Amino acid sequence: YVVNNLPASSPPLLLTCASKDDKLGNHTLYVNQDFHFHFCESVFADTTFACEFRWESKKKLFDVFNAARRKLCGKDNFCYWAAKTDGIYFSNDN
Repeated sequence: YVVNNLPASSPPLLLTCASKDDKLGNHTLYVNQDFHFHFCESVFADTTFACEFRWESKKKLFDVFNAARRKLCGKDNFCYWAAKTDGIYFSNDN
């Protein structure tokens, strides 16, 4: 899950996510909106999804899911990312 927790008066969060096999497209998230997706992991345990976050003049690309770090997403395998004015935060609990 990626959630836009930016201030109400700010421009939307722009998001583009993909793996080596799947492109999840471009998404515009307004305040408190989220984008989430489900997938089946590779039998080789090498699944990785990266997202580019864009807000105002800021841009950051990083892995939002990496099979090698799956345990960080908790027992239910949910990864939560929240975009705020001072950074992007991770949690394994909504």
